[in-house]
Parts: sequence; C-alpha cells; structure tokens
Amino acid sequence: MTPIPRLGSALSACLIAFTLSQPAAAQGDSCATATPISGSGVFPWDNTTATSSGTGCIGNNDLFWSWTPSVSGDYLVELIWPGPDPAFDTSLGVYAGVGCGLTQSVGCNVAPFARGGVRIGGATPQDTYIIQISAWQAGVDIGSAELHILPAPCTAPNFIDDPWEDNDTLAQAVPLPTGLTTNLFIVAGDPDFYSLTIPAGQELQIQPVGLSGYHEFWLYHSNGALVGPRYNGVYYGPQSGSPLDVIVELRWFPGLAERDNCREYDLDVQFQPSDPRFMSFCNPSAPNSAGRATILNGWVNAPQYGSRVTLGSFNGPFDQFGYFLVANQFADPGIPLGLGELCLTGTIARYNVAGSPLDSLGEYDHEGIFQNVVGTGFFGYGFIPPDDLPAPFGMIQAGETWNFQVWHREPGGQSHLSNGLSVQF
Repeated sequence: MTPIPRLGSALSACLIAFTLSQPAAAQGDSCATATPISGSGVFPWDNTTATSSGTGCIGNNDLFWSWTPSVSGDYLVELIWPGPDPAFDTSLGVYAGVGCGLTQSVGCNVAPFARGGVRIGGATPQDTYIIQISAWQAGVDIGSAELHILPAPCTAPNFIDDPWEDNDTLAQAVPLPTGLTTNLFIVAGDPDFYSLTIPAGQELQIQPVGLSGYHEFWLYHSNGALVGPRYNGVYYGPQSGSPLDVIVELRWFPGLAERDNCREYDLDVQFQPSDPRFMSFCNPSAPNSAGRATILNGWVNAPQYGSRVTLGSFNGPFDQFGYFLVANQFADPGIPLGLGELCLTGTIARYNVAGSPLDSLGEYDHEGIFQNVVGTGFFGYGFIPPDDLPAPFGMIQAGETWNFQVWHREPGGQSHLSNGLSVQF
C-alpha cells in the first residue's frame, strides 16, 4: 500500500504564515447570526461570552459560521488550540444548507477536543455549510482557540483504500476473520464497520495494531441496536447459550499534533471465555420515547485504566437525565414504574448523593449515550461504582453480587428504566 504522505513543509510554512496574518474573526452567537466565511483558512474564536442555543451538536456556549468553499473538493474542518494541551473541551458540528433547522448533519464530532474534525466531501462553491462549535459543559469549557478549514489531507490520489471498502456504515459491514488482518486503512470521520459472530460462552477481544492517535470501538447487535462504546479493545460476550452476531465500528481520531487524518493499520481479533461477572435481567427493557430499549451493560476497564468495573447506558432519549440504582436482590419480571419496569427488589438505593463519588447523575446525548456530568464516569461515559455503596448499604466486599438499573426521565416527564445488570465484584 502506498505510504500516507504528510503535508509538505512548504504547505505547512504557508499555513503558518497565513495563520499569523489572520485577524481575530467575527463569530455568530446564534445560527441566525452565523458569520459568513469562505475558502480555506484559520478563523480565531472565543466562546467565553457566548450564549447556549441548546440545538445541534451539544449546543452549549456555541458559536456559528456560514461557510462557502471557494473551490470544489474535499475539506477538513477542525479545531486547534494554542499550546500543547487543550485547556477546555468542545464539540464540532457541520450541517449542509443555509437554514437553521440543522437537520442535514455532515458530522457531529463529540470526541474529546473534537479530535479528527469533520470531513466534508465533494463541496462546491455553490454549497453552503453551517459550522457550530459548542462547549462540552456549559460555562466550563469556554475560552479561545481556532477554527481551521483546509483541503482534506487524505484525498485521492494521496491514498489508496483497502480492499474492504466501502465499509463505512452499519449496512456495509464486512465479515472479519479471527486473527490478524493486515493492510487496513481508515480516515478520521470515515469509520470502518466489520461483522462477526461471537461464539457461545466466549467474548470478543479486538485491538488495532500500528494505529497512532485516539480510537474508539462501538459495538452493535446485528439489527443495529447499540451495545455501547469500548476503549482500547472490545470485551463483550453473549449472556445466553447461543452465538451472537455483532457489528464492530472503529472510529479513529488523529492526535492533537498530527496534521494528516488517515492511517494504515492492522486489526487483531481473538475470542476468550466470557466474563461470568456480568448477567443481565429484564432484558430488553420496554421501548422508550426514542422507540428503543434503554440498555445497561458493564465491563472491566483495561489495567491502564484501573481495572475498575464500569457501567454504561445507551439508546436513551436525547437530553434526558438519569442516574443509577443499586439493590441486593432482583426480580424478572419486575413491577411497572412509569413507562418502564422496576426489576430491583429487596433494599434499593440511589447513586444521587451530590458532591460525592456516589453521584452518577448524567444525561443522554444525541446518540443516546449516557454522559456522566459529575465526573464519576469513564472518560465522561457511564458510571464507575466506588467501593462504598449508597446508604443504607456499607462497602462492596470481594465476591459479592450487586444488581443495577438506570432510572431516567422521559420528555413528557414520565419515568423509565433500563434493563437490569447483576455484577459480581
């Protein structure tokens, strides 16, 4: 495979000179007042005083631009922070068209610091795009940085796709064999999808080889229902006695210092006996207002992340809050509660103790993923139960089994619940 070239030094020098010559750009505090910009360039911004629209990609302390390309081609829209490390976290959304409905999404990048940006393919001077940057946490992730719009570095003829393409959507997932598959290729903002079958009593372990930057694996049932994200490997096994057909999505984001947004990589797929510590019940839960079953699952983080049990929740209704419940017993089926089913019995406690590790408060984002807003999750996702349990319980002891559900609100004000999950510690 042809090596992936980096941006040349001459082009880099031009970009640096261009950056230094740019004055502070105007910026729109709402979609209706989006600032017109055009062509390639560097556009400084500051969202310190920006208000929150509550729309689009996150919508906190957000700014808007209306961008038109000067020449046809593929473009990369990305955020660049001064200094080696970003001081705050933002999302980046790009939408086709001139209206403020923000329904024709080109991409909503909610990865940390919007790594990898958003790629726009086949743009012409007749097209207009709305660009939105948004604070991850309102009133917290604010400050100054730059919006970069450049010709996409990874555009033909600078790279050659691997023979697995096009495997860019769930419907295009290609079968992946066990073992090491080599000479694969990925572009930031253009994920790869693979299908495989997890044998009964086994769990999947999957790792990229030779892939710098930052990556995420997302796991789906074969019908497209999201199981959840995993980091540095997917560990998931069927909890029934039958094989399980799944689809794995690999998302990749270049490191903050990397200027090209494509990579070659290998993928290692292995199976091992499944983890008996996790068992679901009342699964699936009743459909929520989004028409999906709210999912609760769990995993043990890799050693470099503390080997802690983490609970994640997915497929929830957008912008609705919730928290985790724990009990010493469960029943399947449970009893009706709101629009869902409470399957915890015995003594039930809530992880909603404000200002402590026993607080699991969060809300579901636009992809239905439970985002922990109080700092007790794993990279912002889900919840990591501490050794202490909420009152009236004491501490978790080795070998004990505890039962969990997620309670969440629905848009109409009703209550709903996820499936249940028993975890042996």
